[in-house]
Amino acid sequence: MLSRGYHRAMEKTTEPNLDIGRYRLLFTTAGVVQARPRQVLGWRGAFGNQLKNLCCPMAAKTCNGCMFKEGCIYNYLFETPPPPGAKRMKSYPSVPHPYVFTVPADREKENCYVVEFVLVGKARQHLGTVVKALVQTAARGGGMGEVRMHQQGMEYWSFTGKRWQSLSDVIPNDDQAVVPPCPDKILLQILSPLCLKYTPEGYDKAVSIKADEMEFHHLFRNLLRRISSFSYFHMNKELVTDFAGLNRASKLVSFLEKNLHQEKWQRYSTRQQQNIYMKGIVGSLYLDGKDLSPFWPYLWLGQWVHAGKWASMGMGRYQLYEAKEIL
Repeated sequence: MLSRGYHRAMEKTTEPNLDIGRYRLLFTTAGVVQARPRQVLGWRGAFGNQLKNLCCPMAAKTCNGCMFKEGCIYNYLFETPPPPGAKRMKSYPSVPHPYVFTVPADREKENCYVVEFVLVGKARQHLGTVVKALVQTAARGGGMGEVRMHQQGMEYWSFTGKRWQSLSDVIPNDDQAVVPPCPDKILLQILSPLCLKYTPEGYDKAVSIKADEMEFHHLFRNLLRRISSFSYFHMNKELVTDFAGLNRASKLVSFLEKNLHQEKWQRYSTRQQQNIYMKGIVGSLYLDGKDLSPFWPYLWLGQWVHAGKWASMGMGRYQLYEAKEIL
């Protein structure tokens, strides 16, 4: 975590690079468990409870006033307040969490369940604690109600090999998420509801973007903020770029084709003791790669860290394709 004055020694970078670790836990279950993307909402809350049980030496419900919170793994990962001395987002209660959860729907089979997660920057140092909390969550049926699960194995995504590998293997130091060249034509498939907000000119408050209103700059603005925040808060690197110029230029990019629709649902918040109503955009978008040169690195990195509201809970997940090949 950042300490007071730490930002003075922060590195400067002109390129959007993120230190990303992508992992998945394999569990055995009693029978077939149908995997749905929104199940990750339950996993995230239950994970937070187990993480707090593992890390917190106090019995308080919140971290406010806790003498241990500045060095606490739970406070950093799950509450993620702006660190002391931060220049950015210092009036916000929290900054982007350094993790993202996903429940892939393409691994459904008997006696098998998969939870994927991404850790960014300094959060990767706490991989062991995160795994322990998730395994305990599964053993208690946290993300799936009363379904108890047992860990079968763990894998990491090799960005160089473009495949999942057993975590018993040594992860090479150079196996990093390196942005590939931008293809000529791109399919962007939104796999879990994308919740975007935007403050139009003349408005004081941000408004939710509907499926028929979505434009490229709505997505890009969010990715630019999100990725630069990851770099600043979780990698000690300040992204130096023309934010205003990029945002203006993104308004000139149009979709070649879009096929989107709105989804609405609700989840129960244990912390707030009430139902939370949610909505987001899913579907597909087509883009001309010739228009995307300055935006492509953000768009590519966004596949792993998601976009929009509730991104750490698995919402706003998308994948990029060239023709029928995944990038």
